[in-house]
Amino acid sequence: MDSLSEDQVSRVTEIWKLFNEYNPSTLEEAISAFQGYDNPDLEIQGWEEMARLFKAAIAGEEELWPRSRRRLLFLKVLVSHTTPTSG
Repeated sequence: MDSLSEDQVSRVTEIWKLFNEYNPSTLEEAISAFQGYDNPDLEIQGWEEMARLFKAAIAGEEELWPRSRRRLLFLKVLVSHTTPTSG
């Protein structure tokens, strides 16, 4: 298992900060999970894209997004990003 670079750890930390309310892993567990990927950068980029979609959906309307609704949005973004599409 290779270590992540300082930049990768920083990026994973930002992803974790956004999603830790909906994903019970610790920061150390999240870093360890990314270390296990063959291409951590590709996985980090995917999670960064999910973070962008999540933030864009609630931007300017945070008061309309209680925790339960944000959790559903997180799950929807996660499923849509991880579900293979037919070509």
